[in-house]
Amino acid sequence: MHTTGVTSTRIQCPIDPSHTIPKDDVESHLWKCNAKKRKDGLMSQHYFKKNINSGLLQDDLDRDIIFIRKKFTKNKEKESNLSQMLNTIDKEVFSALLSKISHVYSLLFENYSISSEHYKPKLLTSDKFKKISKKHGEQQLCMIDLLYRNNCLSYDCDYVEFGCGSARLSYMIKQAVHVVQPEVSLEDPQQFILVDRAIIHNKSDVHISHLNDDSEQYAQVDRITIDISDLLFDKVPLRHETDRLCVISKHLCGVATDLTLRCITESRQENKPLKAIFIALCCHQCCSYKSYIKRYNISEQDFEYIKLLTSWGIGFRDGIDNKKHDQLPSKIDLTADERCKVGEQCKRIIDMGRIEYLNHNGYNSNLIYYCDKNVSPENVLLMATPMALVPTTE
Repeated sequence: MHTTGVTSTRIQCPIDPSHTIPKDDVESHLWKCNAKKRKDGLMSQHYFKKNINSGLLQDDLDRDIIFIRKKFTKNKEKESNLSQMLNTIDKEVFSALLSKISHVYSLLFENYSISSEHYKPKLLTSDKFKKISKKHGEQQLCMIDLLYRNNCLSYDCDYVEFGCGSARLSYMIKQAVHVVQPEVSLEDPQQFILVDRAIIHNKSDVHISHLNDDSEQYAQVDRITIDISDLLFDKVPLRHETDRLCVISKHLCGVATDLTLRCITESRQENKPLKAIFIALCCHQCCSYKSYIKRYNISEQDFEYIKLLTSWGIGFRDGIDNKKHDQLPSKIDLTADERCKVGEQCKRIIDMGRIEYLNHNGYNSNLIYYCDKNVSPENVLLMATPMALVPTTE
């Protein structure tokens, strides 16, 4: 019982740090916390297996899984980490690091180039798409047009969206499928699997499963609230065979991309190929060395530097961020364009590891500039199809 007018000290909930509770109520809260109920329910599911996709050794779990679970770094924290690194690193060490980045990038991209053709969504001019926001709408439409060009926009396809949030991408795909194939088959509905660790409000789930408010259900929608690190994909109930299942994601930050790739390959006992993978890449500064899918011969310290420098790939250009340029240590003798180039190289080094990983696991993988850089500076998409199939880039 609390004294009237006295404010109890608040602390983070021991079960779910995303909310706080009165310090005096900890014991009673632990019995009624909604997060505990969700956690208990999740752990009883067949598709839950703790850290199955983390890529971490048992000795590393306690230290590193905290990084994976926490919310992604805010911009100010990002800048602070990068600034701290630039201020503390020796000039000679930094110069050697830049040389190493340039050397590794040259080796990886000596015989490889990213497709530079932007995918203009000429196909999707229906009124159904006019109400979407310009930025995210254009990105989604460019992704959807890429699906269409690769025969992955059809009622004969099922979709699993990782890091789905409110599932707007899946909703747009559902709308696009109906534009391409107006005749709906209700006999064998397609399936949308929506994966996100957060409890999402204002979801699009019901709008995906029905064409409109009056229509019958024409798609099976299954939302799984789980950290991708813990998802045993083999145990997820599928309506059809995996050869019609497309993996999609538009905002799968940093380490979540590596967890997803491991989830759809290593955590499956019967590693039958999926139909296709389409993941828009972003937030490389949120990667984790221990969970990264392929490390080359890069030390953990160098990887930490590289992931921080990826911020330069979108944050520094001539005529932009001059104030930040003035704040750089004098030992960083690089122009804005040179820093942007370094940041881009760091991003692509990380991405090429993912390409090589998928190629090793039976996929034909590519990096594609899927939209214009003016639409989003994070405009590179990872696309993969089984080795027996050849992806279309025309």
